[in-house]
Amino acid sequence: MIRIAIARPSQSDKLVCKYGKIMEVQPRQIQNYLKTVKMPTSRSYHEFLMETLANREETAAYIEVTLTEGADEPKLLPKVLRNVVEAYVKMNNLAESTKLKHEYLDGILTASGCAEIYAFVELLDAFGFRLAVTCKEDESIAEEATKE
Repeated sequence: MIRIAIARPSQSDKLVCKYGKIMEVQPRQIQNYLKTVKMPTSRSYHEFLMETLANREETAAYIEVTLTEGADEPKLLPKVLRNVVEAYVKMNNLAESTKLKHEYLDGILTASGCAEIYAFVELLDAFGFRLAVTCKEDESIAEEATKE
């Protein structure tokens, strides 16, 4: 593995090897070397988000932050809910009735621009309250899944 360091602009460019040996090189040599280096690709943010939303507490926090901080970006809430639905579908953890409820709510939020929800959050704030999204107990979820 080779580490690259550029000397001060007044000096010539230098290539520093892993073992500390310094060699004089031209800038074009460094550019050519960098073209051959294969950088590892990172996974996408969307993949990371889908994996993160597999955790119920993370999902609750994701929705809560959007509700409490997202009034400036009203189109964000429908997107956040779509992401949650997508993550739960990928985990095969979403009942058909929940999908239908999401589609209904998505239509309402899209038509209204989320104005009602954010007005409600602002009213709670004016009263000195805040909205919190928390996880249900596991038994409640199991009961709802068996009803369907």
